[in-house]
Amino acid sequence: MYIFTPEPEIQRIFALKEKAIPLLIAHLDDTRLLNVGTNYADANGDRWTVTVGAACFDLLTLIIRREARFFDLACLKEPDEGTVGSCAKPVYALTPEDFWRGKKLRVSRHVRRVKQNWLNAYRRHEVHYQRFE
Repeated sequence: MYIFTPEPEIQRIFALKEKAIPLLIAHLDDTRLLNVGTNYADANGDRWTVTVGAACFDLLTLIIRREARFFDLACLKEPDEGTVGSCAKPVYALTPEDFWRGKKLRVSRHVRRVKQNWLNAYRRHEVHYQRFE
C-alpha cells in the first residue's frame, strides 16, 4: 500500500463509491508521478517513485469485493507483511516498478494487459463495490 487513506483527496475518491471503479480503471496506465516512494527496495537497493496508475490500483483493490477471481484468498486470510503486493492475482496486479525500465518511466505490456483485464471484468459486471473500512 502506497496511499495514505486519510488524505482528503483519497476520501473524495472513496466518497464516489461504485462510481470510482471505472475512473480508477481508466487511470491504471497513468504514468504521472506522485510525491511518494515505495517503502521497499529491489535487489539493487533502488526504490521506486509511485505513479498515479499504481496508486489507482491500490485504491481499486481497497474498494472492491475480495473475490477469488481477482485475489489469492489464502493470501488475504494471512497476509505476509514482508512481501510486496495486494494479494491480487498476477493478471490483475500492478506494482510501482511495473512502470519503470531502469530509470526510464514507461507503460509496459504488463500494465496494458492488467488494465485491459480490469476493464473486461468491469464490462462483464464482475467487479463489485465494497465499502472501504
